[in-house]
Amino acid sequence: MQPFFKFSFTLLLILSWAALFGQTTQPAQMAGLGSFQSLPLHTIGETFNGYQPVGILDGLGAQDRDSVIRVFANHELGASAGKFYFLGNGTPLRGGRVSYFDIDKTTRQIVEEGQAFNVVIDRAGLVVASGTQINEGVGGVFAGIDRPCSASLFEAGTFNLEDDIFFTGEEATAGQEFALDVNSDTLWCLPWLGRAGWENVTLLETGEADHVAILIGDDRVGAPLLLYIGEKNHFGNGSFLDRNGLAWGTMSVLKMDNGNLNPATYFGTGATRTATFVQIPYYNPAMAGTANFDA
Repeated sequence: MQPFFKFSFTLLLILSWAALFGQTTQPAQMAGLGSFQSLPLHTIGETFNGYQPVGILDGLGAQDRDSVIRVFANHELGASAGKFYFLGNGTPLRGGRVSYFDIDKTTRQIVEEGQAFNVVIDRAGLVVASGTQINEGVGGVFAGIDRPCSASLFEAGTFNLEDDIFFTGEEATAGQEFALDVNSDTLWCLPWLGRAGWENVTLLETGEADHVAILIGDDRVGAPLLLYIGEKNHFGNGSFLDRNGLAWGTMSVLKMDNGNLNPATYFGTGATRTATFVQIPYYNPAMAGTANFDA
């Protein structure tokens, strides 16, 4: 299913149903329309069954799980902010993270919540055992994900995906994109999607069953619109990244036919432009570690 929660706000999980009963004593952040009521289910600072989610909240996604709707929520924190959380191998990390909230379809109450991932795979394909594998040596061994921003969840069978995936990226100068395999609680870094100040991504129909297309919104001033085209099963190893077209691909930028270089020159309701996506050589091992290339 497509995400039906897609907002950025500080007070969490406001659902609009006439029969909804809240679980928190805090007031709603938004009012219902007409006969609908908006009552909050959980407010940051509260603890549910021993789990206390941290602020600041941003991107959301939702997955249908039989009797419950599982909502995934980003916590947009700097890499060294917030209290510690722990991976399944005992690795302590701080910074941004993702929580899940299971909402019963009948009672519309939270029945479970917790940490959404227990394993993180870094850019080199290795299981994270130190924050330096995420922050690349900046911030120390405990600094983790840096400001995960808006997010989207896409289901297996849509847009040629083989798995249910929650996409979330770091809204940083040279941020990384991550894909959460929501059925195995594993968070994968996606080096083939390049670097950006990630706002969000959306998948596009390709017309070809063996490819995926991802449109990338970069939140940095003057950044171009990016398009990643991934080839499914490029390596044929059956891995999560390979089978979903996230292990190898190409990157293109939108080139305006009239020469506009900055989005500020072509914004506006109803405004149109003609343009072409032009592939760029963003992966070049011979340039590793030099100016404008990471390692």
